[in-house]
Amino acid sequence: MLFCRLLRGPAMCTTLLQTLFLLITTNYTGDPTTTSWIELSATLSTSDSQTWTNSGNISLSAYAGQTIRIAFKYKSTSGNSGEYSAWQVDNVKITK
Repeated sequence: MLFCRLLRGPAMCTTLLQTLFLLITTNYTGDPTTTSWIELSATLSTSDSQTWTNSGNISLSAYAGQTIRIAFKYKSTSGNSGEYSAWQVDNVKITK
């Protein structure tokens, strides 16, 4: 997977917070807010340079034989107008 991050606004450029989470579940309820999610470890871009960052391999072997759902959760970091963090996700590939 490739991730790209763009930060906009003065507050965002001085405080780099994790705003994107890669999650997995084996018990999707049909409602993401009531589902129990487990965070997967992935390498994410930590700068606002819009540089694509390869996540590295993320092993799903612990979930072999199970039905899974994968989610990308975005958490806003600012309520101020004109300040935001935007993510792009590309080249998602799941293989055996």
